[in-house]
Parts: sequence; C-alpha cells; structure tokens
Amino acid sequence: MASVRFNTEDRISANNIYADISLNLDTNIKSKDLLMIRDENAIRRSIKNLVLTNKYERFFEPEIGGNVTGLLFENLDTLTCSQIENHIEAAIKNHEPRARLLRVVAIPDLNNNAVTVTIHFTILGGKKPLELTLLLERIR
Repeated sequence: MASVRFNTEDRISANNIYADISLNLDTNIKSKDLLMIRDENAIRRSIKNLVLTNKYERFFEPEIGGNVTGLLFENLDTLTCSQIENHIEAAIKNHEPRARLLRVVAIPDLNNNAVTVTIHFTILGGKKPLELTLLLERIR
C-alpha cells in the first residue's frame, strides 16, 4: 500500500480552497510527492472528466457521467446541441458540488462533425465567473 505525503507548501491554505491530485500521478522530482492541482484547475479538470465520462464507465458508480458521446453520432442540429447541453447541465449539477453552473452553450461545427461546448460556472466561495471550452468530436 502506497502512502501519500504532503509538504507544507502542498497543504491547503486559506487561498487554496480545493485541491486534487494529478490524474497522471506525476511526482515532484525532489520530494517524490504527488503533484497537486488546485482551485480553478481542479474544478476545470473535474468538470472535463465528468463531461467526457459515459454512464456505466466507472466501477461502483454507474450514474456518474455526462453521457454525451452517444449524441455525437446523431445529426448535428439545434435539437442535438440542446440535448448535449441538458446532459452536461444535469451531470454538473448532480455530481460536481464545488461548482455553481451558470450556463452551457453547445455550438455545432458541421464541417468537422464536432460540437464546441462552453461551460460557464463559478466556484463555490468565489465570485469570479469561469469558463471551460471543450471540443467534442466523435471517434469511430
């Protein structure tokens, strides 16, 4: 069993509200500790992972996920984009308690068979509105 150590500079201070470990399990070269991502980057990474995950992909948590990849194989029109927006809104509201969702905008890119999704949100305890833009493409 591996243990995780935190240096004093890695501890959460009053300025760092949220912290997650790096998904790549990258380590600090000197101390060999796991690298941390904090605040805005942690929430952005979490939302991105939530959107790109389909339901039933996570063991023991089948309901977690945006479940939008199936919609990418439909005809790209305003109805499909509206469904993508609804799926993303539901996933964030139900599974990301650290973010307050403001709006989701999905714009079809018909030439590339893709959808550009822009998610506007704020971090709980923060006042600054943030934005995350994802390009969703279908893969065979």
